[in-house]
Order: sequence, then structure tokens, then C-alpha cells
Amino acid sequence: MTDTEAYISILNSNFFFKEFTFAKNKFKIKNKGEEFELADNIIWLDDLLLIEQIKEREITSDTDSNKWFKNKVLHKAVRQVKDTIKYFEIYSDILIENEKGHVLNISDAKKIEPIKLIIYAPGEGFSDSNRFQKFYKSKQVGLIHLFHIEDYLWICKYLV
Repeated sequence: MTDTEAYISILNSNFFFKEFTFAKNKFKIKNKGEEFELADNIIWLDDLLLIEQIKEREITSDTDSNKWFKNKVLHKAVRQVKDTIKYFEIYSDILIENEKGHVLNISDAKKIEPIKLIIYAPGEGFSDSNRFQKFYKSKQVGLIHLFHIEDYLWICKYLV
């Protein structure tokens, strides 16, 4: 778990409560023994389902923020959100432990239209044009919201 993933997990546990926040994202299918990975954080609160994929940029001298945004946020994170939605459709038993320590079958939430988010921490030197891109439209899963980590924090504070 990256620092940003841990930060979002704590933030979601405080804003949405530990009972409704799922940051342990690996699950196994009983008969197959295969292990799969959901999005980094899921919030399931009654008829609200948030699927959150989190990306953090490690800054080195050769990292270009535009390439990072395109590769990690717009490609890899989008694919991980799509995979999570696919798992909800395919598997009837996805047992995941919430942040309170209770194991629930979150595939029961598949009847809920999810709100899909990618939260990213780009570090220094991130362009405004990328920061102001607020969504990605996928032909398969529809609208995916893009949030700079600071914006996500302010939205949570505003909701409270």
C-alpha cells in the first residue's frame, strides 16, 4: 500500500466510517484458488457505491508528469476500475474485509450504479491542463471522475 493509498483509506474511514470503507482489495474465488485485485478503495453505504483507484507519482529526475498522467491515470487506473466492475458482474461472492474488520460480500452491491473515481497525487511540476481534466469517458463503463488528491480532500470536507 502506497502512502497515498493509506492516506485515502484513513480519510475515507473518517468521512464515510470504517464500516463502509474497504481498502483490503484482494479476494480469492473459492473453487479456483485464483487471487484477484479490486480497485484500491471501495465505499459501500446503502445505495451508494464508490469505486476508487489511487495513483501516486514517484518523482525522479526523468519522470515527466504528462507521461505519468497519461500512462498511470488515464490508462492503468482506468483499466483497474473497469476490472473491478467486471469482477462485480462475473463473481457472486467477493468477500472483503472492511476497515472495521468485518468480512462482507461486496458483490451484493453490484445492483448499484457505481460512482467511479481516480484519485491521484502527482507531486511537483504537474501541469494545470492535466489537473483541470475532471473526467474520463469510457465506452465500456461510462464516466470516470478524476480528482487531484487535494480536490478530493476538499470535497470530503465540503460534504461533511
